[in-house]
Amino acid sequence: MLNLFKRCIPKLTSALHKGQCGRIGVVGGSFDYSGAPYYVAMTALRLGADLSHVFCSKAIAPSIRAYSPDIIVHSTLDSQNVADTVQWFPRLHAGGLQESVGTEEALKKVSDSLGGCAILLKGAEDVLYSRGQVVVNNSPAGLSRCGGQGDLLSAATALFAHWAQQYSKSNP
Repeated sequence: MLNLFKRCIPKLTSALHKGQCGRIGVVGGSFDYSGAPYYVAMTALRLGADLSHVFCSKAIAPSIRAYSPDIIVHSTLDSQNVADTVQWFPRLHAGGLQESVGTEEALKKVSDSLGGCAILLKGAEDVLYSRGQVVVNNSPAGLSRCGGQGDLLSAATALFAHWAQQYSKSNP
């Protein structure tokens, strides 16, 4: 399994251009939790993504920009026009939602509205919805969970899913 995973990691060559190793987006954040989208964006960059976009409200955009100049921040979530945010999605390879979408049925609706993408919800039970199937991981983990682990997991999952998809396209 580890060897297969290693093969999915793109080889850096002079033929690549910015964005080919991953354009990751995260939607979310709030006045109290402006660090969450920052952690997702920076984790993706540190793992090897080329670009990280954060879609947030105008109120928290300055603080996220202040955390790092490497993150592309779009303060579009306050807009009355959803297209201000959604127009960017086709340019992204993968992303994370910072807000819970709730039930299995809600997962399906969100996935379908985003073109059938896989959705991972981090929580007491981790839930993965992909291609009409729901997988629940309720195995015990450390009971003392530090904040931000779900943010790191969502970034890694989004980026690695993109790399695996790219690998499977070039190695059928």
